[in-house]
Amino acid sequence: MKLTALPILAGSLLLASLPALAAQPAAASAPGVTVIAAGRDDFAAMKDEYERKANAQYEEWRQKMHRLAEQAKREGNNMSDQAKAELDKAWNEVTLRWEQLHKAGAEGWDNARSSWETASEKMKETWQRLVTQ
Repeated sequence: MKLTALPILAGSLLLASLPALAAQPAAASAPGVTVIAAGRDDFAAMKDEYERKANAQYEEWRQKMHRLAEQAKREGNNMSDQAKAELDKAWNEVTLRWEQLHKAGAEGWDNARSSWETASEKMKETWQRLVTQ
């Protein structure tokens, strides 16, 4: 007798909760939708902040490359062709990865960020080795 009462009791509780469930907004009954929307907002905020930092770093490299070119015009180019080509390659890679970083969406963000960081580190290492001696 106790076993037959259990399904009836469970069914009664379920029926009693239906009006409360129906009264909730759709977003509350589908928490994944709310989480996704919040996740997009979080991603946009995180991307904006990261891009501001990347822009500052890129601008710093751009200014350094400009000053180096100006100095080479005034004083003559004291870098070997090979060193200049290596520095230009690192700069071109930073520029490409910076552009890709700005174009990246949520799906490609991790890859774009990682590529930017690798290119930035390579630029720093190349600059220190070839320019700062």
